[in-house]
Amino acid sequence: FKIKRITNINSKQKRNTFMNIINLRQARKSAGLTQQQAADAIGVVQSAYKNYEQGNREPKGDILVKLADLFGVTTDYLLGR
Repeated sequence: FKIKRITNINSKQKRNTFMNIINLRQARKSAGLTQQQAADAIGVVQSAYKNYEQGNREPKGDILVKLADLFGVTTDYLLGR
């Protein structure tokens, strides 16, 4: 017999997201930066940064550290710990 995997995830929830996207967005807004400005400051394109905030993509460790430094928060804060 077959076992069906059932997932109950709506379109706004993301799977396998380690970054706390709410904290990331809040940190950027508190710093008074646009997504483009944040992306430029950490050396990524705006679409990559947008995907971090939407939970579609996870930043690598070095980018996570740059984000924390840019926003004056800890990496644990960005990870939601």
